[in-house]
Amino acid sequence: MPSARLTLALARHAPHIAACGVAAGTVAGATRPGWTPAAAMAAALAAVVAAQTRAAVAAVGVAALIAVAAYVVASARMDATRVVPLRTGAQVSLEAEVVRVPSRSRRGWSYVARASNAVQGVPAGTRVWVSQPFGEPPAPGDLVRVTGRLGPATRPGDPAWWRRHLARLGVAARITDPAPMTTGHRGGWRGARDAVVAALRRGIERRAHGDDAAVVTGVVLGFDERLSDARRDAFRRAGTAHLLAVSGQNVALVGLAVLGAALAVGWGRGAALGCAAGAVVVYALLCPPGASVARATVTGLLVLAAQMAGRRRAVGYPVVLTFAGLVAWQPRMLSDPGFVLSFSAVVGILVLTGPITRRLQPWTGRPVAMALAVTAAATTATAPASLALFGQVSVVGLLVNLAAVPLAGVVLLCGLGGALAALAWPPAGDLPLSVAAGGAHVLVRLSDVAAGLPFATVGPRGALVTAALAAGVWAMARGVGSRGAARRVTSPRVRDLR
Repeated sequence: MPSARLTLALARHAPHIAACGVAAGTVAGATRPGWTPAAAMAAALAAVVAAQTRAAVAAVGVAALIAVAAYVVASARMDATRVVPLRTGAQVSLEAEVVRVPSRSRRGWSYVARASNAVQGVPAGTRVWVSQPFGEPPAPGDLVRVTGRLGPATRPGDPAWWRRHLARLGVAARITDPAPMTTGHRGGWRGARDAVVAALRRGIERRAHGDDAAVVTGVVLGFDERLSDARRDAFRRAGTAHLLAVSGQNVALVGLAVLGAALAVGWGRGAALGCAAGAVVVYALLCPPGASVARATVTGLLVLAAQMAGRRRAVGYPVVLTFAGLVAWQPRMLSDPGFVLSFSAVVGILVLTGPITRRLQPWTGRPVAMALAVTAAATTATAPASLALFGQVSVVGLLVNLAAVPLAGVVLLCGLGGALAALAWPPAGDLPLSVAAGGAHVLVRLSDVAAGLPFATVGPRGALVTAALAAGVWAMARGVGSRGAARRVTSPRVRDLR
């Protein structure tokens, strides 16, 4: 009888146990790998604890066993993804494939290329960081011939975050080539995807130009490499830089738009959900590959499932397991600011949206309250991570995002719809693309104004003061709301007299 109750209790709390165990184990394996003897001892102790008859004690033991297994996987992946430095100083000529979107700095363009064949001590598949001071950079998927002297991937004065960034990308060396030669483009389905993305970007650039075009392509597809340095700094100071990357909000918005359209034309719930899920996957394939896109895709699919099932709380466990799975496969993601910020935003939305909505609903109504609550929850949850990663946090970000996030949704839907329509017939996309370009222009101006305000960003001390003020305002609003609700309640005696 006790064993039956124990089994029932473990089954009831299985999502909690699995989520906590996997998440704790993967984080430990990513941050402190190589403790195999300690993991074996912990597994033995956890097995003894799991054999207990009390449900709470057994649950702790099972969670510990899962954590140890996840630790072993993450630790092994840390060893498997460790970059072996190359012997530097040799003059090489590599045939390579550009595997990441080029980034622009004041020194020119930089990108990661993967060697297509072994040459002069460089094994095939080795990733090198290519610096191109002049000219236009190649596109992702281009096959290039890079000639130059191999140098170390990092220099003695490089900061720790840059070293972690290169290790996460798997970069083993550095080459500077002022004029790499493009020799072709990769084939297969990835080459076909590159051709579609290039056509979509050409359609966007027909109606948008300069930084406005870079914002549209950033919001729609995640390609923001053409954005000027001044504008990028303005978006960062204004707290709107997250709009230029593919997020779970973007993916979910695309899926919900397709879901609504399918339901509107009379499709069944199952067919509509399948169509929306397919649209989410296709959209993710058009975006730059990476951990953030994978996380956004899973989050978008979970949002669709929760919308159809009517169980928003059930999304939390898969999100935690997705986080653990991505970290277990690529443990160095924990040092990726985009990965940390995106998951912080997801957790904030899941935890804080409900309470904030309930407080705002009496003042604004439910639809407006939910929109404001999602933005406030994401901004609040990412503030500590932003402070820890960058040493500063945007103070104006919460207010600016109240207008910028809905506007970015318009840019996304109009830009994507217009670019797809332009593939079939270019004039068909002119109107929606013009709307997207106008929205991007407003986003640029809004970020410029917000970034120019005094104390737009603050350091740790300013963040502490701001948090204290915000907590005081929240407490006052909560007290006012509670008193208003108490005045609206009619006593039982008066109600009986009626």
